[in-house]
Amino acid sequence: MTFRDLTKTTVPLAALTLVQSLSAHPGHYHPEGDQVDEFDAESFFSAVAHPFTGLDHMVAALAVGFLAYAMGRRMGLALAASFLGMLAIGSAVGRAGLGVPFLEQGLALSVLGLGVMLMLYKNSSQALRLGIVAAIGFWHGNAHGLENAGGLFAMGLWLGTVLVVSLGALITLPFAQITASPWRYAGLAVGTAGCVFCATHFV
Repeated sequence: MTFRDLTKTTVPLAALTLVQSLSAHPGHYHPEGDQVDEFDAESFFSAVAHPFTGLDHMVAALAVGFLAYAMGRRMGLALAASFLGMLAIGSAVGRAGLGVPFLEQGLALSVLGLGVMLMLYKNSSQALRLGIVAAIGFWHGNAHGLENAGGLFAMGLWLGTVLVVSLGALITLPFAQITASPWRYAGLAVGTAGCVFCATHFV
């Protein structure tokens, strides 16, 4: 399978997926009156599901999984840990009432940035990847922490994100049997998604 062949598959598939939602944060848990119990089980399960239903979060977490696979076991685990650790810290900072500026625009740019980083994988350093992915994790965590949806929501969001990151690494495995650089094709799909997200938040 050539780069051109896979391009013809990944770009239309990414576009088809994105038309389901042009909002950066669909499917959030907002109970009646916005009154959330700290130990609300419904909030927990909603949070676990969100990384699979919130398109920006899902695409970003999958991209981290793709990068983790590309970097190998030791550095890949370090990359995933930096993303997940900063996701938790960002959520805590958000729950404390501190938010980053241009939040939605930053989330859209984060997906585009991950796509570009995947496509230019060979031209970026490990330190740069770790730093950018950590910042993206903080940004995504902060967006959800600002909702102040309770402690169980934060735990569920983290767990759901772990599952999606792991899924991203697993998805890359069969493509590695077809091509030596599966992350290039993944980057094309992620970058396409990022362009759509940016178009909805900057236009």
